[in-house]
Amino acid sequence: MPGTSDIEYVRPFTLALLVLAGGLTGCRLDPLRTSTPAGVTHRPLVLAHPTRTDHRPPSTPPQREAKARTKRVEYLPAVQGGTHHGRPVPHARPVTAEDQGYTLNFNGTDVKDVVRLILGELLHANYSLDPGLKGPVHLHTASPIPRSELPFVLEHLLEARGAVLLRQGDFYTILPRNKAAAPPVRRAGRTALPGYQTLVLPLEYISAAQLRTLLKPLRPRAGLVTLHDRLPLVLLTGTSAEIERYRALIRTFDIDQMRGQSIAVFHLQEVLPSTLVGELQTIFGEEGAQAPAAGMLRLVPVDRLGLLIAISPRKVYLEAVAGWIRRLDTLGQRQGEQLFVYKVRNSKAEKLAELLNGIFGTRTGGAVPPGKGAAAGRDVHLGRVKILADSENNALIIRATREDYRKILRSLDKLDTLPPQVLLQATILEVQLVGDLRYGVEWVFQHRLGSGRTGKGLLDLGDTGIAPVLPGFAYQVVGSGDAVKGVINALASDSRSKIISSPSLMVLDNHAAKIRVGDQVPVLTSQATNTGSSGSNPIITNTIEYRDAGITLDVTPHISSSGMIVLDILQEVSSVSEQTSSGINSPTINQRLIHTTIAVRDGGTVVLGGLIKDGKTRRNSGIPLLRDLPGVGMLFGSHGQGNTRVELLMTITPTVLRNQDASEAISRAFRERFGLEAPEVLR
Repeated sequence: MPGTSDIEYVRPFTLALLVLAGGLTGCRLDPLRTSTPAGVTHRPLVLAHPTRTDHRPPSTPPQREAKARTKRVEYLPAVQGGTHHGRPVPHARPVTAEDQGYTLNFNGTDVKDVVRLILGELLHANYSLDPGLKGPVHLHTASPIPRSELPFVLEHLLEARGAVLLRQGDFYTILPRNKAAAPPVRRAGRTALPGYQTLVLPLEYISAAQLRTLLKPLRPRAGLVTLHDRLPLVLLTGTSAEIERYRALIRTFDIDQMRGQSIAVFHLQEVLPSTLVGELQTIFGEEGAQAPAAGMLRLVPVDRLGLLIAISPRKVYLEAVAGWIRRLDTLGQRQGEQLFVYKVRNSKAEKLAELLNGIFGTRTGGAVPPGKGAAAGRDVHLGRVKILADSENNALIIRATREDYRKILRSLDKLDTLPPQVLLQATILEVQLVGDLRYGVEWVFQHRLGSGRTGKGLLDLGDTGIAPVLPGFAYQVVGSGDAVKGVINALASDSRSKIISSPSLMVLDNHAAKIRVGDQVPVLTSQATNTGSSGSNPIITNTIEYRDAGITLDVTPHISSSGMIVLDILQEVSSVSEQTSSGINSPTINQRLIHTTIAVRDGGTVVLGGLIKDGKTRRNSGIPLLRDLPGVGMLFGSHGQGNTRVELLMTITPTVLRNQDASEAISRAFRERFGLEAPEVLR
């Protein structure tokens, strides 16, 4: 075609002429040599018993006739590009046409011939091919590929060679990726390496998304397994050993579990399905390898819908189950009252028993103490419903009718849930109030903290100040975590702050968390003297108590439906000093305490402060040894004292973790932070 000398065009009608020419010249059965590459051969028809033809020349000797008859069986007629008349049957045919599709088998075939075969020979489509595209292709399909999916297979092969397949109607254009006007619609695997091959494996009974979930724990290397949700195909790219290993694994998952099985669904009227399953298993035998009906009967209860599903490869078992259900699905002699045991999953049995009895308008059932079993519980009859908590096994023992028990189950589905967790990150630090901090850290937050903060910051203890609203500290600042950290880092850069503790802990919603770091100090609380009758040898009795000294942090989070987190905070920093105000030989415990309740957004940071401690320091300087001489030492040195002011601050950042994945991600981040494990590579 003019103007396109660098592009090769192949049209279906040209191939049809070549096929016709091959048919006219293909009467001879002798094999002819050809330079046309393998990969474009359709599946031929095998003639097991050749027939005599009247067009054979009569002068052919008998030996040649026998040889020709033999060649009719050994060499099969084939059509290739319209110029080839016949060729020997290869050991592995590149394309085999079957009723379900085509089986592809390329072993080092040039990519141009693969394009010509799929687009020109099989799909009969017009296409243009860039002459710069070259390279061998290794592709083996384990099962037939439908004709409609051949363009997708070709697209993956071309992307492995750095090319893309563009389609405009029925015309295909194959160009290098850097020459394409637009990127391809789908992305495939990585560039093929020598010795690698690609296996296209169709999925029959499992979806690509399900297979991805099953293969994720195995951590296949990048590029080995390629899945696409919109196609029931999996592409395996790698060495033959890797492909065979994952092929066998995929075949293990890609099975029809219900093939050859008979299913019966029974709607129960009186008995709960899970209860009836136990009775039927007693009749037919428990499930297991040693059971009489092992592998022959499977019972699946669906209590929510009152259904019982029976699965068996033999229909006679389902008929027997139906007969027993007709006998067992009836009310007992106790007017429908039954005994049910509910295993609590996420909560506590005592708490659920109290809530359920309150819902159904009954008194609280007795809880079974640990170690005494259910029989030790207080037997409280609550009309038609009795709920007993077994604290040892964390279970509920319920006596009720089937209908009442269904109502209880619906309530338990909403009550017995895993509560969300809260990650608390706190920092307790002391700041020296010098320079521009002489008025307190509150002034720094007012002048350096960016916009977006809320709260109060008044050093006013009157009726209009913050003390009556938030007792225990002088101010609070609520803002973004980055802004608060910026101010703290600025203080640390000036060597004016000292971090006392930086704890991080995770706690369930509405549960208390406590961290205590420090010592227990003996403190003399009382002293008694017994002089006796003579009074010469008095007996002194001292009473000692141990007091905690150090850092204590108690936090109880409450998550509201609006996304706010209410925190009950008790924070104490205590230290030991010598007793100077009395003659008792006992240390003094200095305490600084914050006890408050605040509300903060998820991920926000709150700063609590305003507790300022005044102290005195002594300073001695001078010439060593000479400054210690009595009388004249003051001539060689100087003495002085100063006042120090230290403010106690605490920042706390709560983060809500609503599922287990978020909790595991936080735990993994902390492990990586302290070098306990290598970072996980995302796949």
